[in-house]
Amino acid sequence: MQDNLKKEVLELLDTSDELKHSNVISIVSLAGDASGRRFYRVTLQNSPLYETVILLISYDFNGPLTHLTKAFTPNEMFAVLPSILTDVSLPKVFAFNKTKLTFLIEDVGDAALQNFIFNKPNQSCMEIQENLGDNYLTKLYLLALEELLKLQSVPYEKNEYLCAKSFEFEQYQAEAYRFVDHYLIPNNILSDKLPEIRSKIDQLCERITHHPKSLVHRDFMPWNIHYKLLKNGEVKPYLIDYQDTLIGSRFYDIVSLLHDRDTDFIVDKNIQNEIRESFRNRSTLPDFDTCYYEVMLQRHLRLAGQFKLLSEKLGKPIYKEWVPGSLKRVGIALKKLPYLNDLAELLVTIPEIKCGYDEEN
Repeated sequence: MQDNLKKEVLELLDTSDELKHSNVISIVSLAGDASGRRFYRVTLQNSPLYETVILLISYDFNGPLTHLTKAFTPNEMFAVLPSILTDVSLPKVFAFNKTKLTFLIEDVGDAALQNFIFNKPNQSCMEIQENLGDNYLTKLYLLALEELLKLQSVPYEKNEYLCAKSFEFEQYQAEAYRFVDHYLIPNNILSDKLPEIRSKIDQLCERITHHPKSLVHRDFMPWNIHYKLLKNGEVKPYLIDYQDTLIGSRFYDIVSLLHDRDTDFIVDKNIQNEIRESFRNRSTLPDFDTCYYEVMLQRHLRLAGQFKLLSEKLGKPIYKEWVPGSLKRVGIALKKLPYLNDLAELLVTIPEIKCGYDEEN
């Protein structure tokens, strides 16, 4: 196994201008992600700038269902975006074998925002925390927000990669319907009300298509925001898992940042409010609160169904623990959207949704 991995690394090193004179000292397996891709940390010799890099072994997979003007695969997007989004902190891609779908990419460390939120520090986290001092979590969120605003400021209209994919009504609808298909129907909940529920979801998704648009990371959550302490003392954020970047609602990524997998039930509300208000003030978007909660509702209808599917049908039980939180956020969002009161009256029969709805009284 190690010999095969080393062979893959050496082949990639040979194609990299920056790393071609390096040798491999060791290869260590890292935890994967929900996609099934495999990651390895490679320690190098004779590489003065990069002591370690990451070997990514991918496969031919599809990203989210999107409206396409040109069909680039997620692997192609992963390979090319760092060279296009030069103002956004993405890991460098040193080499890409398009046939084998293998990559050598910059090692951005193991200090993810989620480590700080869930109090799971490693050595890198402790060094960063010491460097930032008081209010370190707020500072980390603000660094992430800067990257989000940079991404949203990128003009995309004339770049064939950046404007290749977008989310339109059909895509928002298909995602939100996962709540119906994978949560309501399998649990025999509100079976006689499904047409009415779908109609209200359609109304929601139609409104989201008219939100202000920008580039959207699509998975801008604390698991995908890493930080490195540089030699000059700067703490630099990096965005990983960016291959699904597309055009969509400008509210999508800020909702992902602040309301994903129960982080919003752990992080101090004052921190969340500061980040949200900073985004509001710097983005100056119209109908901010309505658009914000519309995206929260669509996203967590999707995730409640998706997490249920992943845990019960696709053999990934870890996702089951995130279902109640997603349902609770559905209730929180519904309370903020009076035009969906009819939908709220139906869905508050689900205890977790009622809990979120009542919390917003």
